[in-house]
Amino acid sequence: MRLVDRRALRSRLVAVALGALCVLGAGPAALAQDVNSQRQIMIDHVSAGDRHEDARRYEQAMASFQASLRIARWLVAKDANRATWQRDLGISIVRVGNIHRVRRRTQAALEAYQEGLDIATRLAERNPDKDQWQRDLALYQTKLGDVLAQLGRFKRALSLQRQSLAIAERLVGQDPNNAIYLADVLVANERIGNEMLRIKQTSKAIEHYGESLRIAEQLYNRFPDRYQRRRGYTISLVKMAEAQTQAGRRDEAIVNLRKSLDLRRALRREQPSNKQLRYDVLVVHERLGDIFLYRKRPGEARRHFLQGLEQAKALLQAEPNSIARRATAFITVQRIAKSYRNEGNRRYAIPYSRKALKLAQTVVERRPDDRTWERRVMLAYWALARAKDDPVRRWREARDQLQSMQQRGILQQKDVRFIDIASRNLALAQQRGEGPLDGIPPEPQVLSGLIVGPTTQAPSARPPTPRGRPSGPSAVWAQSENELEFSRPR
Repeated sequence: MRLVDRRALRSRLVAVALGALCVLGAGPAALAQDVNSQRQIMIDHVSAGDRHEDARRYEQAMASFQASLRIARWLVAKDANRATWQRDLGISIVRVGNIHRVRRRTQAALEAYQEGLDIATRLAERNPDKDQWQRDLALYQTKLGDVLAQLGRFKRALSLQRQSLAIAERLVGQDPNNAIYLADVLVANERIGNEMLRIKQTSKAIEHYGESLRIAEQLYNRFPDRYQRRRGYTISLVKMAEAQTQAGRRDEAIVNLRKSLDLRRALRREQPSNKQLRYDVLVVHERLGDIFLYRKRPGEARRHFLQGLEQAKALLQAEPNSIARRATAFITVQRIAKSYRNEGNRRYAIPYSRKALKLAQTVVERRPDDRTWERRVMLAYWALARAKDDPVRRWREARDQLQSMQQRGILQQKDVRFIDIASRNLALAQQRGEGPLDGIPPEPQVLSGLIVGPTTQAPSARPPTPRGRPSGPSAVWAQSENELEFSRPR
């Protein structure tokens, strides 16, 4: 048996024993007086939880982290002045908070991160010259800031991100060549750039992304063979391209996206089974496709969307029960349909929109009140109506879907007005006697391998997007889904 397996088994057995003894009122001390062995068991739990989290086994990860947290609290209760044990407690609390955030228990994550930050603040104040304590403080400020931004508390979130950046810059000032500290500055600038982009302060976002990109390129040049540095550089290129796109600097964005695409393809060739890299390649194709679609070059946009679809198909085939993978496929297919519509080629758009509808419907069968996927069903009906795929039927389906969502309380307020638009479009289609288009081509071969069958298990929640990890559709895609381009009656 491998060492990690033995440790994991030992940790699980000890966790069960600890739980039983706690129920009996004995506590961990009855199992072992040796605090060092208890601390090692706690570390084993954290390691096991990390492995479960990386594999998206979130329930098992939470069990491991909670077991580590019980031991950490017990250790601190024995000696509250020992800084190392206080730090252990903070680590366990934040790990629990990470799983709460993954499972979208935002308030619980907020409380965990705040407790972790309080501990880190006390340690940093007690040991201002200890770099690790300062780094912990910066990390927990970042985590709490991310959750506060999710909750709409943007002013406080930005304040925490700036405090984190100040700590990172101070550490770099003490050790300018330290790659870890430089990476901290990179990530802190990126977080602030994200906030600036969200509030449309594009020039400030570009300023912070520019600093991130400068450091990422520096680390890439210093460590050209390290996967983390190479991939990190591609992420910074994409971030900068997003800000440049929002600023209307699309030529610059295209240059950065193409550079990122070349690097990501090279990484893919080295690690062909790496699903993360496959998703990374898909993202760049989608960004490029969006720009060319905006520039009214639908053929070039479609070329990128089709290459993205190949990646989306492979990801969905590897994880057929993943809701996030279905979301990626849905949006990519809809993009291809849009490129055909923008050319005036509605007949070729219809098979893609029909496939998107099937993808959305299979999720709704499993999650009937999921607001996002119910809305995607409506989007697919709308796209088919605009493509003249039996407009009377499709406008009716779109209207009925909107009304059903309203009755169930899952229709967003901004979408209520589209009930009336769909109703008027339906009336016009009936008045004109619009029937189905003739000559609709069969489903193209590229869609044949796309899984649309129902999921076989309840989907787990996906984490919000941290640096370097996908979480379903990108923010750009989500925004473009909201820009529905609803056709109005003439």
